[in-house]
Amino acid sequence: SGNLKNEPSVIHYTCVLNAWAKSDDENAVSRAEALFRSMTENNEIDLDLAAYHGMMLNYSLRGQVEKAETFLFDDIMATHKPNRNSFTMLIDAYARCSSKDVGEKAMKTLNKMRELHAAGNKELAPDDVTYASVIRCKMKNGKLSSIRDMTEFEKFLMMRELQIESWPFRHQESYLEASVVDRTK
Repeated sequence: SGNLKNEPSVIHYTCVLNAWAKSDDENAVSRAEALFRSMTENNEIDLDLAAYHGMMLNYSLRGQVEKAETFLFDDIMATHKPNRNSFTMLIDAYARCSSKDVGEKAMKTLNKMRELHAAGNKELAPDDVTYASVIRCKMKNGKLSSIRDMTEFEKFLMMRELQIESWPFRHQESYLEASVVDRTK
């Protein structure tokens, strides 16, 4: 008959938050905030970390750093144990904003992740996506316009600064090189 027997669950609402995050509607963030507010006020909805990430994604994809910082440190950390994605979305927000000090903020956030990971939060181990976001932040105010413009020595220096053993863009670079080769044939 097509009739829904149950009310929407947190999964459905989280999908809508994610859709608003990816929408180019100028009111998307305010609509996501209104939905999230109604979700928090509804005692029948048990908000999980994914729901919080759905809201955080709205701020991250638009480079709304202040909102992303407040949401992570005041809202997520007050109700859930944040994970790598929570912090990586904040770093990604830095990469998308127009502030001049994003490299420093990204490093500070990365160091906070490492500190919390060392204190026992195993979900906060930075991964290649985290490091790639930090590198994009650090390059934002640098002389290079793209990762592909970096020399091997510049990559080495960046890896040393970030204390990582492998270049996080290695898979993307090989894909980019392969697609360039394919286009020339």
